[in-house]
Amino acid sequence: MIPVMGTLLEEEKKTVGRYLDPTNDLAFKKVFGTEEHKPSVISFLNAILNLAEGKRIIDVQFLTKEQIPLRSDAKFAVLDVRCIDQKGHQYIIEMQSRLEKHFTKRCQYYAAHNYVSQAYRGKDFSELKPVIFLAIVNHMLFPDDDQNVISCHHTLDVKTHKHRLKDVCYYFVELPKFNKKEHELETIQDQWIYYFKNWNQTLDIPANLHDQAVIEAYQAIEKFNWSRAELDEYIKTNMARTSYEENLKDQHEVGMRKGEKKGKQEEKLAIAKTLLELKYPVDEIIKITGLNTEQLPAET
Repeated sequence: MIPVMGTLLEEEKKTVGRYLDPTNDLAFKKVFGTEEHKPSVISFLNAILNLAEGKRIIDVQFLTKEQIPLRSDAKFAVLDVRCIDQKGHQYIIEMQSRLEKHFTKRCQYYAAHNYVSQAYRGKDFSELKPVIFLAIVNHMLFPDDDQNVISCHHTLDVKTHKHRLKDVCYYFVELPKFNKKEHELETIQDQWIYYFKNWNQTLDIPANLHDQAVIEAYQAIEKFNWSRAELDEYIKTNMARTSYEENLKDQHEVGMRKGEKKGKQEEKLAIAKTLLELKYPVDEIIKITGLNTEQLPAET
């Protein structure tokens, strides 16, 4: 059920400060998926991919966000941001706010689809261009590595680690792993990650921030630069995300309780089986485990 305008206004007072949440789907696409903010997209890609002089992106062209299935029974997808640079390299940028099962598989599906679909334009295989998938995630995606905020994944030779298959690669930015304070921001890369991680703790644009593209990205999420209709849609998106996360949490808690109950039951059955093998009387086994006669495992 969509909240009425009065409800939205009250919700805004509780959830919206000076800056809006750039990890919100609507806000993310507004900042990073429009011609108006193209400089921010270019700066963000150059910083996160850590591109050196001579390899830096100087221009991008936005492509359709829809991935048309190659077969009628395949999945249809709508990407957050999809663009191509001056060399023909293609970039898929995804903002993943919530934990999603099989997210990395979806990333590989998107990248592979984007790469394969180039061949349907009458090009020779030699003309296929690299595809770079970049995801910003608002949760721990790789908890076994708690040091690297940005991880880069290539296809490497398992013995030599040489990188020969270069056309598809993946970058993941895990926001929870970033712990730098405002005064510790040293690079434009730091500034971009801080932008996503600490938008709700920022009253003003950080004083040590001088990159114009990052400054413009802050201005783009300042709520006073949004229309009433845009704010309403933003709040609806946030409320839908909150509802989803609460439902997911409830499901997890129910699953944990069921798991604990099942574990205790299995433990009782294991004890009963051992006691039966030791020829304990059935009435004593029932008293020890709390099981009834029908629940006891069959004697072997």
